[in-house]
Amino acid sequence: MQHTSPTTNPDVRELTLRCQPFSLNFTYDNTAGAVFAPCEQALALDPSNVAALSALSLQASGRVSAANSSDRAADIARARELAARALAADSNSPDAHFAQGKRTPGSEAVRRGEERV
Repeated sequence: MQHTSPTTNPDVRELTLRCQPFSLNFTYDNTAGAVFAPCEQALALDPSNVAALSALSLQASGRVSAANSSDRAADIARARELAARALAADSNSPDAHFAQGKRTPGSEAVRRGEERV
């Protein structure tokens, strides 16, 4: 994933770089919090960090898809909200579009049986 909004904060740049590999190597067990901690930290420092928003959106939708969510409705809402924020921050970001396009259980296409998650 790439962070398409430039930042001058070296901490944000470092956290974004640390966030990228983990966003592509998902884990949905109890270690996920530690794995995605750099994404959460980058987002805290830069609320429009597209890489962090996209990765965390995919993490939330992935927990639902992997049937490892303790609160499906909250994870679906978080995935959608973070993906929307990523697109608002950079409408040309492939990462944001991928996060937005990730269908989660509960989406209309899934309810109609058009897509299997």
